[in-house]
Amino acid sequence: GGAVYLVEAGGPVGGAGAIARPPLVNRAPSVRVEADVDQALSLLPNPRGFAVVLGAVSPDFLRSLAARSELDILVVGDNAQHVAELRGAIPIQDLYGRRISVHLANDRRIPVTDYCINLVIDMTESADVAAPAEGGNTPWPRTEIERVLAPSRGVAILADGTTFRRPALEDAGTWTHMYANPSNDANSGEQNLTGEVALQWFGGPGPSRMIDRHLRGPPPLAIGGRVIMVGENKLIGVDAYNGTELWELDLPESQRYAMPYDAGYIAADETHVYAAVDDAVWVIDAETGERTDRVALPRGVDTDKFHWGYLALQDGALFGSVIHAAAPITEVRQTLPDTTYRSSHPLVTSVGLFKTTPGQRRPDWTRNVGVIVNGTITLRHNRVYFVESRNDAAMSDTDGRLPVEALLASDCFVVALDADTGEQLWEEPVDLPSARNILYLLASEDGKLVLTTSVDAPNSTARYFLRVLDAQSGDELWSADHLHVKGGLYHGEQVHHPVILGNRLVAEPVIYDLSSGAVINPDGGASPWQINRPGHSCGTMSGAGDYLFFRASNPTMLDLTDQTSGADRFTRLAPTRAGCWINVLPAQGLVLIPEASASCVCSYALQTSMAF
Repeated sequence: GGAVYLVEAGGPVGGAGAIARPPLVNRAPSVRVEADVDQALSLLPNPRGFAVVLGAVSPDFLRSLAARSELDILVVGDNAQHVAELRGAIPIQDLYGRRISVHLANDRRIPVTDYCINLVIDMTESADVAAPAEGGNTPWPRTEIERVLAPSRGVAILADGTTFRRPALEDAGTWTHMYANPSNDANSGEQNLTGEVALQWFGGPGPSRMIDRHLRGPPPLAIGGRVIMVGENKLIGVDAYNGTELWELDLPESQRYAMPYDAGYIAADETHVYAAVDDAVWVIDAETGERTDRVALPRGVDTDKFHWGYLALQDGALFGSVIHAAAPITEVRQTLPDTTYRSSHPLVTSVGLFKTTPGQRRPDWTRNVGVIVNGTITLRHNRVYFVESRNDAAMSDTDGRLPVEALLASDCFVVALDADTGEQLWEEPVDLPSARNILYLLASEDGKLVLTTSVDAPNSTARYFLRVLDAQSGDELWSADHLHVKGGLYHGEQVHHPVILGNRLVAEPVIYDLSSGAVINPDGGASPWQINRPGHSCGTMSGAGDYLFFRASNPTMLDLTDQTSGADRFTRLAPTRAGCWINVLPAQGLVLIPEASASCVCSYALQTSMAF
């Protein structure tokens, strides 16, 4: 709950979110005013957000715009007399200062940060108000309007009546699946990052609707100018650029926890969100939160015993898996943080894999051969990859959770399928006899597969094992192992998921050359180099460009090109607590940090969503 604040150098300039909307004076605006409001609202994808009205606007227009929407309205003018008159013309009743505010801008600079406004209306040529003697009759610079307009969703009406919608920010990254994309590389592709960050907004949603951080729920998603936050048995749609809450949708009894041992079950594209709920996927309008469709499991699946497990979206098709209904961890127990943070925790598995297209009666293909490890299902370059076990222990399992050593004991393979037909292209045996903790599979843009696992090592540390394969043939290209720099094995040190940044494989705490397996020192030296986070390391990393993001003592950024030594190399983004899995997303031209500190008992007073 609470308000969302946009930020400028002098402090917050407006609020939105959980604010009671005050009643407005009941009066009949002119036909011209109503026509102008009709035009403005018809352009908006959602009635919630922030609007800027420029120039000599009438009070009637503002009253009508506020009454017919949920916008917070900033009026900006360059004529002091008109600004003063307008402030006095707006009736009391808590409207002014809460829904509407009026600002004087002699320099014709709109006093808000970049990218944060959903609707800009330039009224300087409006016939509804006589032009003041000084100022107020010159259209505002289009460059200034574009500066404040939110990418992807922001719209503007210029002084000459023409309209335009701001396109998505060029080279902006997206986070559409649990590990950024179906290839699991945990790289958003964001190209607008620099070493400098500034606060964009902060506010709700707060912790009350979020998942207990210790339970390690799914990460948020970000695409199309929106952030999709995963609350406790619910989804919350939020404007990525100003924090306005757009919608909330309950997903009854759908929540899954301990995601290091499972696969993503929520995905998104520019227009829709997809969420597995029991035996089907809900298709949800990303702008309104309304459920528009329901895609069921393939016919013949006993939905009393089996549910929809893994979910990925690619080229309009859904890739899914069939799991035992009891396989995901869905119940909150007092012992859950203790048991799921210990080593040798069982992995969630699937008994079948399929591809289907919404609207079709039959799936494109299905596969029911062995037991598939959910955390290894990977898509890239029109191929599907996964680890599949066919030994007796796996095939006779009835609850869908198996220890790593049981899965890998014998008859276990990395498998490649044609994504269009489901035809098997190749399989290679998995040889990781000492594996005990996790099993991940990632696919790189240049045709490599990364298989990783870990085992407990002496002195309460974890040893990671990597196998890099040729995605075309399955042949092993190189292998490596390394110790984790952190000890304790109770803050997730043994379950970290790698990140692929171009030709760099970040397998904490080491960075490898993905082509050769050589250890990389980002500083260019020959000496050993390791990432040693300040504070705990229970969360895993996200990345883009030359940057890594993670939970340390606080949400933290690491610039791999910065050669500052020691702890000064790390940039603490906020005096808050990050989540215990992934909740720092470099996406949409921003660094997004939805609230994920729910149930934290450490001394961090701020529990809020924010963006930089």
